Amino acid sequence: MTQHALVSVCIPTFNGAAYLQATLECIEAQSYPNIEVVVSDDGSQDATLEIVAAHRAKSRLPFHVQHNTNHGIGANWNAALHAAKGTYLKLMMQDDLIAPEFLSTLVAAARATPGAGLIFCRRALLASGDLTPAPGWLATHERLHSQLATPLQAGRIEGLALFADPKFLTPPFNKIGEPTTTLLTRDAIETVGLFDTTLKQALDYEYWYRLLTRIDAVFVDEELATFRLHGTQATQQNRQDANRTHIERLALYRAYRHHMFGHLSLTNKARFLVQFGKTAARVLRARLL
Repeated sequence: MTQHALVSVCIPTFNGAAYLQATLECIEAQSYPNIEVVVSDDGSQDATLEIVAAHRAKSRLPFHVQHNTNHGIGANWNAALHAAKGTYLKLMMQDDLIAPEFLSTLVAAARATPGAGLIFCRRALLASGDLTPAPGWLATHERLHSQLATPLQAGRIEGLALFADPKFLTPPFNKIGEPTTTLLTRDAIETVGLFDTTLKQALDYEYWYRLLTRIDAVFVDEELATFRLHGTQATQQNRQDANRTHIERLALYRAYRHHMFGHLSLTNKARFLVQFGKTAARVLRARLL
């Protein structure tokens, strides 16, 4: 591997005009010298593609733009990754931000930790528009990596050890972070595959945990990413549909049962079975009403 292996920054877009320019600029500002940008658009009806075209015309980076039509969230993420040529793949949401040293730092961590396929860091939260996060939500989601019985420490994270933590199945369910906080190796994707397109809300952390059943991770204990919260993002819209949330949770538990149930501690196995049963009952009740 060369000293500066290619990093593919993959941006799946859909009606992202409001914040996309800032996202493109933070990629342009990266200190890492070998980057390609892959934009996979899912049929945007706003100015998304015009913003991409204008930025591409003046960018120092190679840009590859592909056009899809309503593939959905997971399929669009996968399309972007599939088109990437890099040794490292960085999935970047259209409204989030990364610090100028993000790629340099996470690639260095990957190179220093042979065999690790998921590299992730801490992130800040940025509320935009008229969205005000609830204090209770902030208390559990602001610092994800502290919400374990044994908080994550910088360095190699053994995948199977995370599943044994007593608080693994308690909120926040995503103990790693949103895609913008992560960097993936091509070896990891070739080993585990791509995102589950049947999920909308939980497809990121279902994938992190599926990876961790096969490959170790590296935690960079630095705040190098920013996750933007706003009312029009898919995360917020999905949360407003309670029935959809229950159906999503049931699909997530089925994925857990298939990929990682055998790796859970006895306590977590018992908790999983209880939660699975309650969620299945809620879905059945909602469908009967």
